[in-house]
Amino acid sequence: MNKQLKFYINGNKLVDKEDIESMILGALGFSDKMIIKRTKLAKWKIGRNLRLINIKRKDYRDGKSNVAKIVDRRIGFTAAKEINNKLLEEKFTSTIDV
Repeated sequence: MNKQLKFYINGNKLVDKEDIESMILGALGFSDKMIIKRTKLAKWKIGRNLRLINIKRKDYRDGKSNVAKIVDRRIGFTAAKEINNKLLEEKFTSTIDV
């Protein structure tokens, strides 16, 4: 038996997993275009979902949100290593200190 989960945010009922997925993707800073492609939701509904939980993708892009800080800490070192490797492959003289 498949149960439909019901989520309530600020008194508004959200029942679709696409709504929750759009909130997660929006919190990660993904664009409307990507979220629409993945969830098949209308642009207005994505905006409504993000407003319901006070998500501003601008904060993610600016590095101000908690999610952005976590992502930066987790992948920043790995990204710097990858860039260094690419620079070395291309025989550039300067590298990034990690």
